[in-house]
Amino acid sequence: MRNTAQNETDPHDGSDAIIGFRTCQAMPSAQYFYARPSKLVQDAPVLVSVHGISRNVREHVRTFANYCNSLGWVVVAPLFPAGQFPKYQQLGLARRHSRPRADLALNAILDEISALTGANTDRFYMFGFSGGGQFVHRYAMANSNRVIAAALGAPGWYTFPDSGAPFPRGLRINAKEAGFRLEGKSIFSVPTAVFVGTRDLDRDKSLNTSPKIDDQQGRTRPERARRWIAAMRAAALSHGLDTRYDFFELEGCCHSFTECMTTGRMDVRTLEFLISAAAPMTSFGATRRSHGMPALSSGDVHT
Repeated sequence: MRNTAQNETDPHDGSDAIIGFRTCQAMPSAQYFYARPSKLVQDAPVLVSVHGISRNVREHVRTFANYCNSLGWVVVAPLFPAGQFPKYQQLGLARRHSRPRADLALNAILDEISALTGANTDRFYMFGFSGGGQFVHRYAMANSNRVIAAALGAPGWYTFPDSGAPFPRGLRINAKEAGFRLEGKSIFSVPTAVFVGTRDLDRDKSLNTSPKIDDQQGRTRPERARRWIAAMRAAALSHGLDTRYDFFELEGCCHSFTECMTTGRMDVRTLEFLISAAAPMTSFGATRRSHGMPALSSGDVHT
């Protein structure tokens, strides 16, 4: 991918959104695609979409560009190259390397997007697939004041609400080193949904299969998602919060971003959750119809 600080517009992407690719001027190791709606308004909402280890950043931004153009949202898809951000899924907090922090890189990108477009990056929506889902839920825990709602597509494993387990498996973290604490009720205040395919059952090399993770979280992505959702719901309630933590199965889908988006319609379901979680009294059905978005199938499983 070409390293450039200049905007690369792509007028033939199939939507009216203007797609560009940039290198962040404040942090050159951070690059990103973005989609700006054709009718951009001041303080437009922002959706951050984070890739997995395939780093299919262009696919992320194009997947959401059409719908977010209709909604008037800006889409931001950061790129975390393996050489620069080897542990981006863990926010770059892993020891024994001095690479840039992925969470700080995203913050720098969002500052630039705000300056470029006038979009509201004080608070924003998030989606991430696989390793991107790992990044998103950990970022939301550490930055709950900035994340309106989050959707996770089949993360391999999670940070559980266990103050006795070390980060990233649990909440025990060196606050001086990290620059934030993972404690108190704020980390349970971000409405979050997890989407996992019913055929996403492989225990391949991309899945963390350590005995401690298996024991705490389960052996497959669906099982781990269910356990994490249940644990987060319980933790939120223990802090007096009724935060939404939802689990959705994608019928017939395996661990494939493309399949989850095309067969499982994870793109529409993600936006449905994010909008409804942010404004529970708003009918996303009406929003979807008014913007020509497809109806969800009757086979949705929601627990």
